[in-house]
Amino acid sequence: MSSKWNQTLMYLSQLTPHMNLNIPSPIDTTESLVKSMPGSPSAAAPVPPQYGCQSKQLRVYFLILYISTMLRIGDMTKALAALTALHAALDETRPQDTDELQGIFRVPIHGVNDMPGSTIGIRIRWMSFSQVYCLTYLLSGICHKADLTQPSKAQEFLVEGIKVVDREFNVNDHAPATILIRRNQQWYSLLMMNMLLQLVDVFLLKFELAAAEDVLLRANYWANISNMGDQFAWRIMLATGMVLQMRGRLEDSLKWFQFCMQHSLDEVRDPDGFDAKTLAICNTALIYCGERFFNPAKVKQLVNVIKARYPTGLPANIQCALHILDSWISVGVIPARQHLQEALRLSNALQNTQMRSLTLLLLGHVYLQSHDDQAERMLSVGFSHAVKTGNKFIASASGSCLQELYLKTAQGIKASQQAELNKQVTEDVDKAFQSTMLASLLEPLQLPAP
Repeated sequence: MSSKWNQTLMYLSQLTPHMNLNIPSPIDTTESLVKSMPGSPSAAAPVPPQYGCQSKQLRVYFLILYISTMLRIGDMTKALAALTALHAALDETRPQDTDELQGIFRVPIHGVNDMPGSTIGIRIRWMSFSQVYCLTYLLSGICHKADLTQPSKAQEFLVEGIKVVDREFNVNDHAPATILIRRNQQWYSLLMMNMLLQLVDVFLLKFELAAAEDVLLRANYWANISNMGDQFAWRIMLATGMVLQMRGRLEDSLKWFQFCMQHSLDEVRDPDGFDAKTLAICNTALIYCGERFFNPAKVKQLVNVIKARYPTGLPANIQCALHILDSWISVGVIPARQHLQEALRLSNALQNTQMRSLTLLLLGHVYLQSHDDQAERMLSVGFSHAVKTGNKFIASASGSCLQELYLKTAQGIKASQQAELNKQVTEDVDKAFQSTMLASLLEPLQLPAP
């Protein structure tokens, strides 16, 4: 994680006690997830604030910054806690005048020689109430995307948010062509692109491939009409590669990941492109873990490349992914199990239900190899967890392994019961594979200028 984000954490931790909010310090979060991250700020004992923040608007803005930072470092526990506070704060915050509606808030400054009843102050413009409202849909969708204990929640937030943003964009489109209006349109276009690409991820996690492809094409179209093709090209390439990977078209997906890996800017200048490249490397390594392209040396090389991208310390979510990759190429059952146990710890701390489902499936495989009694428990919990969170692909894999285990251990009744449970999940996965691939996704995409 770059020093910029470490500084952000430090400032947020200093502000948190002043905000009159029931949320914990962000630095405590980081230290609990990453025990010895180099360059991380130390968590000093909080000093009780002399004055607390009285502005509801300012608390809303603070919560948006807090949630965005927690999402950046991969800590869903604190992000979800702050999201609850943000929804409550928005319910309590209603614009009282034009300034508040436009996102202008006043900070009074009291001087020693002020006349009674008189105050001076400064006016600060940030996001309008409408923009904050729309952004909350996006943040809600992202938070619930990782924590799919309620599978439909992330999708509902993003779909509704897209409708609201589209309506706001059209309102601005018919307004007089002022500089402010054009800036608003650009802002809503940016928000729309992020919502569409997050929705692609949600559909991929739920293994609804046709829906993911449809939204991805819409994102590509929106990027073109809003002149944001260069800005979002890397994320579109990544999403296209992931769709093809889920379809089993691994050669095509590797090509798209290679395109994405041409990104050359650092985390500070282009954080989205930087993240897209990191995920492209992760997904490429995942392909080389599979039977068709199995290459442990290549996986190890890619893991080292990812580690080198974070000289000041790996974010917890990247650590979790690397433990999963290392488990695949470990020599021996014990090292593989240790990597997966650490991945399970991190996924639980991060409240990342998708990582948790995958880790439980892989742990079940490892315990099967060592004929450990825990294999049934891991696969059973993994299957239930994947079904609950709507991860059909992992549910199908876990269920198949569990049924095979019951057959091998002469547990015929359990095998029959599991076969019945597997039936609906397998049908959903087969239906997704049989859906028609959108040919447009295979067309070359114009790379942005370096």
